[in-house]
Amino acid sequence: MIDFGIVGQGLAGSWLAMTLIQAGYSVLVIDDAQPDSASRIAAGLLNPVTGPRLTLSPHYPHDWHYSIARYRALESQLSTPFLTEYPMSRLLNNASERVQLAQRLQNPLFASLVSPSLPPAGWQSEFGAITYPAHQLNMTVYLDAIRDFLKANKALTTTTVSLDDCIVETDTVRWGAHRFSALIFCSGARDVAQRWFSEIELKPAKGEIVEIECPGLSPAQIVNWGHWLCPSDTGLFKLGASAYWQWSTPEPDPKHVAHLVADLRSRLTIPFKVGKATAGIRPSARNRRAIYGFSRQSPRIGCITGLGGTGTITSPLIAERFVQAWRNTPFFPLRLL
Repeated sequence: MIDFGIVGQGLAGSWLAMTLIQAGYSVLVIDDAQPDSASRIAAGLLNPVTGPRLTLSPHYPHDWHYSIARYRALESQLSTPFLTEYPMSRLLNNASERVQLAQRLQNPLFASLVSPSLPPAGWQSEFGAITYPAHQLNMTVYLDAIRDFLKANKALTTTTVSLDDCIVETDTVRWGAHRFSALIFCSGARDVAQRWFSEIELKPAKGEIVEIECPGLSPAQIVNWGHWLCPSDTGLFKLGASAYWQWSTPEPDPKHVAHLVADLRSRLTIPFKVGKATAGIRPSARNRRAIYGFSRQSPRIGCITGLGGTGTITSPLIAERFVQAWRNTPFFPLRLL
């Protein structure tokens, strides 16, 4: 029997699998290998300053540095670099944000991280900008490196999981020929919540990302003004991201794509070309806090969900807390990160 089955090899599933393996547990990851999954198309930004109020992330600094250290250790283990530090320029949008900045700079922690600056070359903002260190996770390289590791250790199978095929028994969960002590869903699917986690209220958010070609723009920076433009491993840039909760199709919405492009044109003075648009669905929870733990109805079924737009920074943390909680109390009830 295998200790843990994990459904989904996105950010949460990848980190949970690696953390459990490092802790000595046996794992089988079940993934459908969708090339346009939300994790794969994401920009992978680790941004410590968020929102129009220029607020420090609630995970900064302690959880922030912990997660970055975990990524660095994983890079070493897999002999694959996938996390890059970049300067991030945050363009100020109005006089109110400039006033907000003056207030934030009274905080020594904020002032130690952020420096007022001019907009980078090619960008315009009459209210100025701030610059601070950020990171970007190359999602394709990262997920592929973990996928290769799991394959080499016979800990991955590529297929789609039907919930009807998951048979919960007294002391095991049976899926096909496999038996698990516990089956953990990291796919963010609403049908999983509806079947086994009635207390979880998911609010999936849809977002578009657009490829941008701009040869005259420096690839060694990230620019943020509410939307953002960041480097891509294809040599192009990623523009994103829209975010909305009322949608009827997973395909990119031309209206939201056009809004992203128009917003970029109002900021970037260098000519650019618009490429392919992709869309992803992020499993956000209504209270905007990630959730992990086991079902009250079927205690051998667990989940990690609700990471939303913070999954890059919170997935190493939530995986570690999951393993710690399991060691203390197997099949522990749902918790908030």
